[in-house]
Amino acid sequence: QWWHALRSDYMTERSFGLLRLLKLFLVATTALFPVVLIDTIADFIIRKCSSRPHKVYVDARLVAVYRDVYFLSRALFLVKALFSALSSEPWVQFDCGYFIFEITQSWLGRALAWGKRSINPQRALLFAVVNYVEVSTAFAVLYLGNDCITPHLRPSTALYFSLVTSTTVGFGDFTPSGIGVRLVIWQLLVFFMFVVLVA
Repeated sequence: QWWHALRSDYMTERSFGLLRLLKLFLVATTALFPVVLIDTIADFIIRKCSSRPHKVYVDARLVAVYRDVYFLSRALFLVKALFSALSSEPWVQFDCGYFIFEITQSWLGRALAWGKRSINPQRALLFAVVNYVEVSTAFAVLYLGNDCITPHLRPSTALYFSLVTSTTVGFGDFTPSGIGVRLVIWQLLVFFMFVVLVA
């Protein structure tokens, strides 16, 4: 159902060349992230538990509650990963990278592909702030877990370094090395994209 709805919107828009390919890529990669599954489960639960007949789509406000539970769980996981000994675990590192890609794909999709199906502006602004904190925390976990910054980071200083990197201030009190240089470049690209899409 979600594929047909997005595909029909995508096909009716007048976009060509690379933009059209990018939109198709964004629509296709939506299936890689849990929001589609959450929407499907929420839709099923609401339809089964409600005595009122539904139209083609369930009320988006109810589905948003299920999404918000997932987003809150994701944020709590990132905070837990940062302030515990889990940051060096490979599965935690993978999850942080996955969340960064998920948030990036979501913002690109809102700006380029979803169009009228995107969330309202107030909710988008709220999620811009939440996503900024989430991505900063995820990069802090990656910095901390890879031990690629000198001097050695603690959880609070890893978050500080991540926030300073995202704002491109660069005080010079910490220096990335090895994989840390690639992580800094990745973080700068992600936050440059956020600034372009939110502004």
